[in-house]
Amino acid sequence: MAIIFKLLRVNHWTKNLLIFAALVFSKSYTNKNDIIAVLVAYLSFCLLASSIYIINDLVDYKSDIKHPIKKKRPIASGQVSVHSAALISFLLMLAASAVILLVNPVLLWPFGVYYLLNIAYSFKLKHVVIVDVFTIAIGFVLRIVIGAIAINVDLSHWIIICTFLLAIFLAFGKRRPN
Repeated sequence: MAIIFKLLRVNHWTKNLLIFAALVFSKSYTNKNDIIAVLVAYLSFCLLASSIYIINDLVDYKSDIKHPIKKKRPIASGQVSVHSAALISFLLMLAASAVILLVNPVLLWPFGVYYLLNIAYSFKLKHVVIVDVFTIAIGFVLRIVIGAIAINVDLSHWIIICTFLLAIFLAFGKRRPN
């Protein structure tokens, strides 16, 4: 089971907590229905994000085998087969989409945009300087948007701008040579 959690990169789910920003800033954190709506959006998004992490690992597994740290990832190390990983990724994407379709179909568009953007990132965009950072930043903005749609509140332009710029700053910082 630990290998599956590692494959899903559950430790990266903390990034998705941005989905709760709209709940906090709109002061809806005492509304039971809004809390449930955001929790469902958060959990569904975590499944979708894990699906993308697996796809990214599938795309990179041959180069990850040669990397001193990434070679320990479940696919690169051979602990999870390529076929099993692809199936898990597909099932996660399907589960996330099904839950959102049943609970709040309006969320399908930001989920779809996030999914397609990250597919493009996994295959091409991560290799294009500057575009890679903007892609990451857009992903963080989409998390904020998902939270707002989940509870049907409008977002301030400032939260969108600040989230985008902070994500750019962090992404560039991560890519800075040591």
